[in-house]
Amino acid sequence: MANFYTCLITWGQFLKKGSLGGWLWWLGERSFNLATPGIAKIQLGPYLFLRPYATFSHPNSLAGFLLVSCLLFLLAKRKLSRNLRVLFNVVIVMSLLTILPTFSWSAYLAILLLLIYVFWRKWGIKGVAIGILLLIGIALQSIKVGLLEEKSIMERIFLIRNALQLIKAHPVFGVGLGNFIPAQLKLSFPRGQYNFLQPVHNIYLLVASETGLIGLVVFMVMVVYLIKKLIKNLSFPSILYALYPILLLGLFDHYWLTLQQNMFLAALVVGMGISRLSRLAS
Repeated sequence: MANFYTCLITWGQFLKKGSLGGWLWWLGERSFNLATPGIAKIQLGPYLFLRPYATFSHPNSLAGFLLVSCLLFLLAKRKLSRNLRVLFNVVIVMSLLTILPTFSWSAYLAILLLLIYVFWRKWGIKGVAIGILLLIGIALQSIKVGLLEEKSIMERIFLIRNALQLIKAHPVFGVGLGNFIPAQLKLSFPRGQYNFLQPVHNIYLLVASETGLIGLVVFMVMVVYLIKKLIKNLSFPSILYALYPILLLGLFDHYWLTLQQNMFLAALVVGMGISRLSRLAS
């Protein structure tokens, strides 16, 4: 149900080039349009598009949520009746199509890598070659039409430098959970350079900055341990198909550790994996 109405809100905002307003405020929709300062938009040739938010904090977090929830639907529908499978298929198709107007290149990349994996399972090395050629072609076309914005890339590089400075200054225990943004205020910058106060767009650097290298090691050990256990103990560790995109998208954005809807979904995926292992152990 949540994915269904989120898709409708997303397309409504995209076509209207602004928020829909009214009672949707109660679901968390913000009030915005193309003229709102700082709003996410994209220029493709002569056309300016609003990147829809639905009820999320950013189009990227919306795209990540839709992608991972789609994978969970794919896993769940195998155990459902025929009629419910049809309903799930409708929601899955709607969710995948709704990722398109978010213009989230990280979500696009995750989908392409998943397709390469499917091609590999079906056609072997030839499938991988086809997938890589497709990936290169889409990447070149994205640069040509302006989907990969130079400003976005430079902002990410700036935040990565900030994170590395904080890790160097506080290598063991970090600056504390939730303190990445205030900690940036103490950094020095070249004259005329503004401080871009956002979390670093990489969950691994964010963990290392806030909890130190000790926290990063603990985090990675837990992730690797869970993955190894799922592969070893499940004949078909399908939950990994939802976990891998979270880990991949975490290389390019921070929302899995900072924004509520995505944090809940990530916790659900991890919880489902632990639950399956627990049932096998009992």
